[in-house]
Parts: sequence; structure tokens; C-alpha cells
Amino acid sequence: PRTDFAELNAPFTLTNGLFETPNTTLVNPFLRLAAKGKADLVNETLDFRVKPKFVSTMEGQGGKTPQSGVAVPVIVTGTFSSPKFRPDLESIMKESLKKELPGAVGLDEILPDRGKKEDESTSVEKKAKDFIKGLPFGK
Repeated sequence: PRTDFAELNAPFTLTNGLFETPNTTLVNPFLRLAAKGKADLVNETLDFRVKPKFVSTMEGQGGKTPQSGVAVPVIVTGTFSSPKFRPDLESIMKESLKKELPGAVGLDEILPDRGKKEDESTSVEKKAKDFIKGLPFGK
């Protein structure tokens, strides 16, 4: 079978054996894929976030209507010979909250960013309480 891709955009830097891409995109008639992250070519390790979006129409390639579809972000870590794939649950939760609570401010501050340590003054619990207080029904 043959798979057609209409577009591949892959900006990257390569410094001291570290390959980094801020926003790689791949487009075909039924799939939109965005990826960002890095690969250590010396140690052969991966740290990427990949967001495939499956769409239901071919119009997306140059079409004027926005694409709707199912997007399931995935974290890719591990080594070249043994990559590990897991759903990016934090992103899934944030996107769901944004969809269910349109116009809500502060959603990105509820959960700590992956890989960042949070200090005790900005705990997840405190962030969630502050966020709820900011909602119309949270006062």
C-alpha cells in the first residue's frame, strides 16, 4: 500500500549531537501530525511530544474549513532501540477543560508542566483552588 503525504515541514537544529525540533508537521489526507522535542544522537535517547490528529475529510489539504477530528497527544521517550510511548494525559486533561469551560482563565496554570518541579507555594492543589475561585460559580 502507498501513503501520500502532501506536506512535511521539519525545522530543526543540530548542536553537539542534540537534534531539536520546535514544530515539525506532517500532513496527509486523513492525518495531521505535529511533533516537538529532541533526540540525543550521541546517547541515542528520545524526548518528544507527538500530536496526531485523525480527520474525517480530505478537504483539509488546502480546504477553507477548519478540520475537526480526534487528537491524542503522545509522549515518546526512551532510546532509539527501545522507544516508549504513553498518552500525554496532562495535555488531554487541559484540552478537555478548555473545551468544557470556554473562556475560563488560568487553565494552563492548574497542572505543573511535565518535567518541571513545582515549589510548595504553587502546589497543584493551590492552583486548582485559585482557578475554581476565578470561575463564575466558584465565588
